[in-house]
Amino acid sequence: MLSPLTVSAKSDVSADNTMADFKRLKLAIEQAVADFEKTPMNEFSYRVTRYENEEGTETSSVEAFSPQTSEANQWSLLQKNQRAPTFEEQQAFASQKQNQHSHTVVKLSELIVFDSLTTKVVTDSAVHADFDVQFERLGANTSSYLKGTLVYDVNNKFITTIDITNTESFSPVFAATIDKLEVTMSFTKQQEIILPLNINMSMQGRFAFLSKINETSSDSYSNFRYVGPADSHSTTRESAK
Repeated sequence: MLSPLTVSAKSDVSADNTMADFKRLKLAIEQAVADFEKTPMNEFSYRVTRYENEEGTETSSVEAFSPQTSEANQWSLLQKNQRAPTFEEQQAFASQKQNQHSHTVVKLSELIVFDSLTTKVVTDSAVHADFDVQFERLGANTSSYLKGTLVYDVNNKFITTIDITNTESFSPVFAATIDKLEVTMSFTKQQEIILPLNINMSMQGRFAFLSKINETSSDSYSNFRYVGPADSHSTTRESAK
């Protein structure tokens, strides 16, 4: 029979191993985020298919980015609402893109509170973890109403999906109340490069007790092709489908 001292010692070792494993996992997730944010999106050509439904009004577009052209012409509007865009729409699109300084909606390192990470499910191939959210775009006081989950691919060492939902209604701006928020982001890894796949958002609520807020949107990325310097990311020149 094991003595109480022996049992206690074994428990301490188990707890130490568990803590060490968690620290390694946390560092791995932080590294996966850093790897994604190091992706040189301005060295890839790609397409973005966008869809938005705002209170029943639907809009869509297909956009293309190519770093091989002059900076003012790197973005092209290929389709607007499932048709060829007008000259005025192309001009408005070009003006909008000139004021856009980032290829992604939000930096993951500014979204995930890493110290709050807790594991839900751990398998040989994936880790499901919860985390607290900091989302300044929705207001400094809204983060306490949001919760996030992520799935980390253990074998390929990247985050495959991130989901953000609200835990209760919140007010990001005066007179507006959000009752339901769902954001899903998915990613893929081609060679050693982590690339965005989809960003989906659904939001429901009310404004000034009179009108409803009911919005959905999706951004889908495709046709990735590396066109940067020949000596950089040489293994990523194949299209990412």
